[in-house]
Amino acid sequence: MAVAFLAISCAPPPSPTGRSVAPTSLPAGQTHVQVSLEPLGILPNSGLQLPSISPDGQWVAYLQVAAGQAVYSDALASGAGLENVSLFIRPTKRNARSVPVCLSGAAWPAWFGDGRRLAFVRWDGKRPQVGIHDLATGQTRYISTNLKSVMMLSVSPSGGRIALAGLGGAAGDAWRIWLLDVEKSQLELVAPETPSAAWQLWPQWETEDSLMYLSFGQGKARFVRRSGGNMTPSRTWDANAPADPADAFQVLAGIVRQFSPDGRRLAWFDMLSDSVVLTDLSDRPSRRLGDGTRAGCWMGNDSFVAAGEKELRLFGLDGHPPVRLMRGSWLPLWASMASHEVLACMRGKDLLSFELVRLRVQVQ
Repeated sequence: MAVAFLAISCAPPPSPTGRSVAPTSLPAGQTHVQVSLEPLGILPNSGLQLPSISPDGQWVAYLQVAAGQAVYSDALASGAGLENVSLFIRPTKRNARSVPVCLSGAAWPAWFGDGRRLAFVRWDGKRPQVGIHDLATGQTRYISTNLKSVMMLSVSPSGGRIALAGLGGAAGDAWRIWLLDVEKSQLELVAPETPSAAWQLWPQWETEDSLMYLSFGQGKARFVRRSGGNMTPSRTWDANAPADPADAFQVLAGIVRQFSPDGRRLAWFDMLSDSVVLTDLSDRPSRRLGDGTRAGCWMGNDSFVAAGEKELRLFGLDGHPPVRLMRGSWLPLWASMASHEVLACMRGKDLLSFELVRLRVQVQ
């Protein structure tokens, strides 16, 4: 299961471009957009997962594989080989110092909404635990899960619960969605086994009381929404994804914080058409970005930064054509329309490294 599918496929150093456009949420009328670059330092490319930026854009979390060791992407599900993987954080500033969070067995970092805590999975050689690291104190609390495997953490907006895909326990030998109560350290099975659901993966919080995930079964892949106090199913719709869960691992792997800030749209990667899709949850037509777009992040409610092999573009959802921000292959990790900034990775000196870059989108 290859997660960092753009991570080892970067083009030569890109260059900024400018063009006349009127993208959504930028000043109305014809404007000229220029992009400036600020290199922030080198990050390792683990080949497992992409670096993760905190919601406030102040910190980046990343995995690092021990020198001379090879860890394959299926370790993210099985834990095999993760003893050679460490988790670090560092400020998103030029030449900032990295701080170790977990020196062995780390995977699946997921930020709390306030950017002050980081959840992750740690394998201690036997069973997976969920770690919660407090940036202010530097302390980490570990919660035992008693499951065979844990992956795909997603923190609720309030930070009170962590949704995860878990294997074992009451779910048996199928991946199911669980909720971890952060204060009580208790796990609850959200989506029990049913004949129509062989596997359930990629939980994502829409609101504090609404959770969405991908369900695989009966030859189909579906998005399922559960909501309310009892998390009962409230809606399902087909996802144009391979019915084999292992093949569909990349559906959300390159999409950062899949819901738009207002919760109206869901971004995901349609492997069958090789395109990022922005699904309107109010049943309006979806927007297919096309042209090999495979990764991206929201830049406000009505703008999305998407990357393919050849360029990085800003898509407005108001009918205007997309804006090409950069040439080359990029990994957008965070964006803010308020500050007109994008944090992204470009190729480092070799395939084992990224360079973290701040892009400033200047409107003239």
